Amino acid sequence: MRLVYFYLAKSFSQDFNLEINLSEDMEIKLSEGQKLCINTDLHARRDRFYGKNIVNVSAIVGKNGIGKSTVLNLLGFRRHEIFNLYPGSQWIAIFENCGDFYLEGSGLRDILGINKGHPSYSSYQMSVEKGELIYKGLVNYTHKITDTYFILHSANVPSKYIHSSELDKNDERNYGLKRNHIKSNALSFYRFITQEGSDFISGNVDRKIIWSVPRSRDLRNEFSFYDDLYRYTDNTSFLSKSKSLFQKDNEDIFITNLLEEYIITLIANIFNDDYDRYYKIIDDDKFSDKNFSFRELHRHLLRLISKIEETLKESGDELIHHMPPLDWHKIIRFVQISNKLSVIPIDKTSHIEMECHITLSVFDPTVDSFLTYAGNIAIPGNFNFPGMSSGEQNLIKKMAGISKSIQLSIDENPNAKGFIILLDEYDENLHPEWARVFLNNLVNFLENKYLTYEFQIIFSTHHPYLLSDLLRDNVIKLEKKRGSNSYVSSKAVSTFASNIYDIMNDSFFLTQTIGEFAVKKINILLGDINKVNRNIDEAEYEEILKKINDIDDDFIRERLRENLDIN
Repeated sequence: MRLVYFYLAKSFSQDFNLEINLSEDMEIKLSEGQKLCINTDLHARRDRFYGKNIVNVSAIVGKNGIGKSTVLNLLGFRRHEIFNLYPGSQWIAIFENCGDFYLEGSGLRDILGINKGHPSYSSYQMSVEKGELIYKGLVNYTHKITDTYFILHSANVPSKYIHSSELDKNDERNYGLKRNHIKSNALSFYRFITQEGSDFISGNVDRKIIWSVPRSRDLRNEFSFYDDLYRYTDNTSFLSKSKSLFQKDNEDIFITNLLEEYIITLIANIFNDDYDRYYKIIDDDKFSDKNFSFRELHRHLLRLISKIEETLKESGDELIHHMPPLDWHKIIRFVQISNKLSVIPIDKTSHIEMECHITLSVFDPTVDSFLTYAGNIAIPGNFNFPGMSSGEQNLIKKMAGISKSIQLSIDENPNAKGFIILLDEYDENLHPEWARVFLNNLVNFLENKYLTYEFQIIFSTHHPYLLSDLLRDNVIKLEKKRGSNSYVSSKAVSTFASNIYDIMNDSFFLTQTIGEFAVKKINILLGDINKVNRNIDEAEYEEILKKINDIDDDFIRERLRENLDIN
């Protein structure tokens, strides 16, 4: 399965009339008579040029605001997300699979005059007859394509705008290819590093995920958990009495932090701000340090959590009804007995904070199970990635997110055969060297890890290094027609293994390959050179020559010297 054509009629009442051909061996055009004309007599396709299981790789480039993200979002969002984020958009996408063609999109009646299926979103099988793609039948209610090929999308919008896939899981109509969003979290990072990603990280990485529980700002000073202090880790006399415990009971202190932090979170998010009722619950049931043991302390805090949660439910608080109950036995047991983590104290001025370090040296099912659980609940604290450069961390998170999305799709759909991966400026925040090797790393990973599945990769980018890895027919440039509301796409001229300067001029619409400030300085220098006459004194000549010598490009520097000497 491969995406071969995309047409964007309009989005947000903006007319685009933009056609994009993503195939090098065929061309599709929408005629004024609402017909899809297809030419399959172009030059032969370079099959598997990018890898054994890589159907094709394409890049979409253009200036900011030209519509790159809109194109990828319409292709990658689920129906419900399109209706909410791109209401009224009209577009079509055409896929080819072993000579068969499939079409899906929104506003199909206005674009093609097809009156079958859902008026706002539907999908069809198409056939080729006399150079045209003709409607053959609905695929809305079939699973031949929709449960076999999937689109994975790196949505470049805040996650709060992305709906849960449960909406699609409960909708068996399958209007088109299924979609999954590419996301990365502690679980995907852990699996990738311990099972797949050792080749992607440097040897000096601190191989651990850090589970930290930062201390919340005190809500008010009108209550405390204990007789002598607000929280157990306050640096007070109570703490000094138990100082020896810090030598051996870091895990128990970390658990205490978790329980206290969860209570504070519950109170801080009370919907009706009725704090006094909950302060009274805490004040009426303080823990005493007599005959102290962590076991009794944890039991006390768990009873306190239960009382507060029950009171929140009785009062109809909104938050508690959206928070899944925490399995504290599971959480506490993981911290206490796992041999794949360590807990260390972080000294603060007035209190102690703890960090739980989860080792990444080898995959452990217990850790994997816990991180899976933690990713589905509102567990206190943050899971921070290992200490490494931001570029390296970004690269691994991106690769881990792709791997996770592929695996989730396979787990949910055992009949999966292939994926179309959409990456919107995925090279963002990567060091130039990481960007230069990203595509090679990705196709190698997909070939090594998922050889039995097929992949098409489509990405937008502002990075010339990625384009130097692509054939020119696989780079699509988007532009707005001058004096028109229409947009146009074209294929690049110089890409594969080309000079970076040529790629930047061709594919990124640059008027110069050097900075605008440098251009201004050179133009001023040219003006000074043109004013030179034969009577120039030696000091003036040397001053202009000094400015010329500041230029590091050999060609520009030598041409300016020649002009100076001619004058």
